[in-house]
Amino acid sequence: MNLRETSKFLSNYIFILASFLIVPLCMAFYFEFCIPKFEHPQPHSTLAFFITISICVTVAYILHAYGKKADGSHFFRREGFLAVILIWFISGVIGALPFYLSGTLTNPVEAYFESVSGFTTTGASVMYPMNYNPETKVNNPVSYTVTGQHKTTYKFYGNIRPVIDAQSGSVLYSGYDAVGKALLFWRCFMQWVGGMGIVVLFIAILPAYGLGGNKLLMQAELPGPQHENIAPKARDAASLLWKVYLFFTLIALLCVRISNPSITWYDSILISISTISTGGFLPLKQDILVYNLPIIQWIMILFMFLGSVNFTIHFYVLKGKFSKLFDSELILFILSILVGVTLVIISLTGTEQTLLTGQSIRFDFSNSIRYGLFQYLSCQSTTGMILMDYDQWPFFAQSIMITAMYIGGMSCSTAGGIKVIRYYILMKTAAYRTEAIFKPETVRSFRVRNRLVSDKTKETVLTFFFIAITFSLIGTLTYIGDGIDFRTAFSSMSCMINNVGMGYGPAGPSQSFAFMSNFSKIISTFWMILGRLEFFIVLILFTPTFWRNR
Repeated sequence: MNLRETSKFLSNYIFILASFLIVPLCMAFYFEFCIPKFEHPQPHSTLAFFITISICVTVAYILHAYGKKADGSHFFRREGFLAVILIWFISGVIGALPFYLSGTLTNPVEAYFESVSGFTTTGASVMYPMNYNPETKVNNPVSYTVTGQHKTTYKFYGNIRPVIDAQSGSVLYSGYDAVGKALLFWRCFMQWVGGMGIVVLFIAILPAYGLGGNKLLMQAELPGPQHENIAPKARDAASLLWKVYLFFTLIALLCVRISNPSITWYDSILISISTISTGGFLPLKQDILVYNLPIIQWIMILFMFLGSVNFTIHFYVLKGKFSKLFDSELILFILSILVGVTLVIISLTGTEQTLLTGQSIRFDFSNSIRYGLFQYLSCQSTTGMILMDYDQWPFFAQSIMITAMYIGGMSCSTAGGIKVIRYYILMKTAAYRTEAIFKPETVRSFRVRNRLVSDKTKETVLTFFFIAITFSLIGTLTYIGDGIDFRTAFSSMSCMINNVGMGYGPAGPSQSFAFMSNFSKIISTFWMILGRLEFFIVLILFTPTFWRNR
């Protein structure tokens, strides 16, 4: 293990991440010093971002000094794997500092949870308004009861301090409204950076750090069992993927802005980057309902879908190669959406449902299509945006939503989940293995994107399914052991390991994951990173041979 090579690599990455922090720093400076206080009475974070950048630069300089003699010639597979893993855990720490230093989240565990949730595009939040009494000036505990055969009551404290009017003592803003705009921007910006991959972005920006190492790093972070080379060099491939990603982000921004000019540029930017990254963080939890425009919802449906599609297909289509639209994974992905949405629509039609605003409406067929498609695609694309109180849906529709989390999007997309291509490989393998029982002399093979699927790939896919199921079981039991009821525990685990951001019960609509203990929050951050890196790259750390000298 050449730690100097890894140290130099990390120093370069932290320098780049520090440069990204300049954007929210400038925004925080603007809201604190350039506009009247009554327009932005929320707590400011200029100093918090400045200190965070200073810490990043200091740490990066120390790491650079340690790895000064490294030239990249000894940056091999082991160093690459370690660098990818450390980057994701370090990013969580750096992203958490502005929340903690600004006093927005005074619990460092909660700040780290929020940061990791952003970078992994999970979109699960621990932010929850304090139950503040203006008269007694006391933060009272929040109580949430899950009814059923085993009644469970959760008592916890909100963590977002309300904005109080200095003269009257009344509450001006609470919850997300009480958080500074620069922090809300940073919260959304993290998921946009993590959407296509922070390591892929790092490779695209920096000069080649060893061709083999770059290819290794991209393969370690990009989701899916098979990756298509869209350029001979890893840096060129990473650059092309990020250009396509940026292109769709700008298109989404223009669509949102043009469809409703009353939406500010600030909100339009956050909606676009939250949607195309399939992250789910928004400046306000009920923003989609505040705008209450079907056209905005249809735009978000479109870009949630586009974010879930393999970005190499986007690249080829933009170059005019429309034959790539007949990709087997894309066809299966669309079919899975159609089947899932149809089942949800059938389940919802004719029922009485409640929006997040509290408005109760009867679902006719047209409402079932729009709301059902939005909420289902939000699950399968692992965006995790919430339009209505799906916690009150028929149990069948809720089960379909959970299933959609485990299906996920396509490989090499911003979506999480198991990925459709793995189901395709698993179904083909199972069919041929079944046929081989009564025709053992038959040897069949199949291709994905004109590449023969090897036995090694098949074994890897089967292993992936085993690991996903095993960790889902272990995670659910861990949550239950920490006092969480089964329904909430299973939905929370499905949320974390698939990077979705939605749960049921106290983690459901209009709620957050603030009800969890510090232990469950720490475990949840591990599940999020594990799911984002698709298990193998993290589990390598627990193999003794990884740490042995060559």
